[in-house]
Amino acid sequence: MKKALKLTFFFLFLIIIPILVYSQPPFEEVSTAPAGVAISFPLLFFFEQNKNIIFDFHVFNSTTGLQLTNTTTNCTFHLFDNTGIHIINQEPVPFDSTGIDWVLNVSGTNFSRLGAYVFLVNCQASWGGGFDNHRFRVTIDGEDDEVITNTNSFSFNFIFWIMFLLSIIFIVMMHKFKEDTASISYGFFAMILMILMGSILLFGFQLITLDNLSLPYDLNRLIGTICIVIGLYSAWFSVELYRFRKKEHNKDKEKEDFIAP
Repeated sequence: MKKALKLTFFFLFLIIIPILVYSQPPFEEVSTAPAGVAISFPLLFFFEQNKNIIFDFHVFNSTTGLQLTNTTTNCTFHLFDNTGIHIINQEPVPFDSTGIDWVLNVSGTNFSRLGAYVFLVNCQASWGGGFDNHRFRVTIDGEDDEVITNTNSFSFNFIFWIMFLLSIIFIVMMHKFKEDTASISYGFFAMILMILMGSILLFGFQLITLDNLSLPYDLNRLIGTICIVIGLYSAWFSVELYRFRKKEHNKDKEKEDFIAP
């Protein structure tokens, strides 16, 4: 039992390592065209699921650097999903009343799916034009998830499946040795591991990359929910086994007290 306990806490420590995610600050990028229109906007790579996104940018003459307004220029906005299908097609972008920015508030209903998106801005004047496009991601909480899904995907998946296998072993031992008092401990270890893994997935870690999948649900959150259900089952089984053993122990004690002179 002591060896199993040490092994469990060792894997718990390993699974915490990939949680250290570092975000990177946004910066501004300018798209220029010879003798045309230049578009400048802050690059924000990660947005929260189902939340409105405000796209704002500046437009100016790429030759003179003078700012362009809606008196000489028209801009349209395009939004694509990860398969290249238009979500928004040629939406006119309003010019801000302050006379500085072009601003478009896009409804959060367009960002129900987690994963990659692409937007394109096209601005045209009578003497020239320009466009720019960029990729961004929609995540559960709007935080950077690419450190986990890209940099540490192999190590995270490896640790996750090792812990999952260990949990299954504990569950099997919990049932196989249910006549032994150690089975309660096995169920307890399985509960800890399963609920930990399920919580990690529900909080945004991606076991399976969703960029190339088009599903009506989040597969990672489904797996996380299943892990938590299994963990709760292990807890319930351990508690019921403990109650049964306690009743049997009390019965045996009553028999001993009855037989004793």
